[in-house]
Amino acid sequence: MTVQELDSPLKVLYERIAPFTGPDPEMDSIASALADLGMDDEYGSYVLSQVEPGSLKQVHVPEQGPALLVVYSGPGRIPPIHSHRTWAALAPITGVETHRQYELVDHTHERATLRKIDERRVTKGQTVTITPPRDIHDHGHIEGTGDPACFFVLTGINQLIHPREQYVYPEGPYRIIEPGRFYAPKE
Repeated sequence: MTVQELDSPLKVLYERIAPFTGPDPEMDSIASALADLGMDDEYGSYVLSQVEPGSLKQVHVPEQGPALLVVYSGPGRIPPIHSHRTWAALAPITGVETHRQYELVDHTHERATLRKIDERRVTKGQTVTITPPRDIHDHGHIEGTGDPACFFVLTGINQLIHPREQYVYPEGPYRIIEPGRFYAPKE
């Protein structure tokens, strides 16, 4: 599907971010455009009708260029710490998403040590951005922080076409997430 064939709100998003997604992405401009999409109440209602808590949906994932997903966090659920190996922006449609960012302190062939460098609660109208190599993070819902979030994730490329990493905090085995998977299989 080309940008011209997208729903109007998505077409506007992709047109707005196009000048900023090159080799040195302008993350503030990308985040602003994504936040505006998250603030679109009419489109947000439509998106909420398409996903269930604890699920995700690929909205627009072209062969090349930025990919857009919708994620609806399950109550009290935070998926494993992972990388994207590309830039990413997150913008809630509803609810509260906890986003934690980590720095790789030490790394061997089988183990990694992480240090938490940021933790924030993100709500409608706010965004979080990450760029490699500082793209190691997790995000989800923590009980007692508000309703689980439904949010957009925009990545520089389709994250499923290349391997990524999955980590244990603060130290533990680090695993490769194979192409085509969102997370490494449980052992």
